[in-house]
Amino acid sequence: MKTIKNSRQTGRGVSIAAVSRGELTELFLTLRPDGINEKPPATIARAVRALKKRNAAVVKMDIFGPLKGLNAYVDCLSSAYGGLVWPVTLVGTGPGPGTGIAGIQIYAVSGVPVETVFLDGKPAARVYEDKFAKYCVVGNVLPSKPGAPRRVQALDAFRTLEKALVAAGMAMPDIVRTWFYLDDILSWYGGFNAVRSKFFSERNMTGRSAPASTGVGGENPAHAALVVSALAVKPKARGAEARALPSPLQCPAPDYGSLFSRAVELSAPGGRSLLVSGTASIEAGGRTVHEGDAEAQIAFTMKVVEALLSSRGMAYSDVTRAIAYFRNAADFPAYERYRKRSGSSALRPLIMQSVVCRGDLLFEIEVDAFSRKTRREKKAGHS
Repeated sequence: MKTIKNSRQTGRGVSIAAVSRGELTELFLTLRPDGINEKPPATIARAVRALKKRNAAVVKMDIFGPLKGLNAYVDCLSSAYGGLVWPVTLVGTGPGPGTGIAGIQIYAVSGVPVETVFLDGKPAARVYEDKFAKYCVVGNVLPSKPGAPRRVQALDAFRTLEKALVAAGMAMPDIVRTWFYLDDILSWYGGFNAVRSKFFSERNMTGRSAPASTGVGGENPAHAALVVSALAVKPKARGAEARALPSPLQCPAPDYGSLFSRAVELSAPGGRSLLVSGTASIEAGGRTVHEGDAEAQIAFTMKVVEALLSSRGMAYSDVTRAIAYFRNAADFPAYERYRKRSGSSALRPLIMQSVVCRGDLLFEIEVDAFSRKTRREKKAGHS
């Protein structure tokens, strides 16, 4: 079956971006229930059709929404594929606009073989490579003892993540992107950051080696303190590299105790991918701005994201995937109003209700983008 390359499609309840570099084609699929009464089999059937049409192998799959009912989507997936050979991360959040689940995001590839890493008999990661790099996506990493103290659970999850990478022939410093969904995040985000900083520092994952990251509130079916996913990349050819980038409008996150980079750029002959961390209304000194004003926080946050994209010669039209997290569902319409005012019609994120890492933050967004254009190194401030 022929793969559709370098395309972006938006339809009722679905957004698809496909980009290619050499033999590898990446597919970013964002799926929302098509109407409030669509049942899990119908939603999953639409995803399966899109994947099979493009001859794509699933690498990463995240399902967001109220925990009750999320397993029904996993059951439908397993039935459609005769069992699952990739990890599925279930994140308990509030619903998106409408009712039911918030949505599903799928990352898939075609043109290259994909293998599965199993831990304790369960799929823990998917591994693939092209002529430029080796890639590993780890998903649904949970602590082994959900009843343990939260910091102990966090350390356990990091060790399991490392174990999966080692099984794939990679290591922690190869990580370029992480996702942390923390149950009751506001009560222990400081403790989580302490564990992350120590673990990363011991593995030399600081400075330009710190990955891009998202850390927001989210439950999981195991009732553990957190669930973790990560993307690791090991360049293997000249011209391929992964490097952390600063934000033109925000201070480095480690300045206020969070060890991650504002963005990471993956470069290889044929294109560049930009992975923008979860971004919120935080000014250059690290303070929250526009407290209590969702409209202003959205506008400020999107200005920060736009500046990051622009610093790498990209724009909203280059965005392949995005997720917007709102503390309050009542603020969902504010994003649509922002889009209409700004004309950023190319950016259609998956929207959900989820607590952000500070009690005064009402909005956060994460973004991936891709450009075929090569770019010379920027001067100071963008290197």
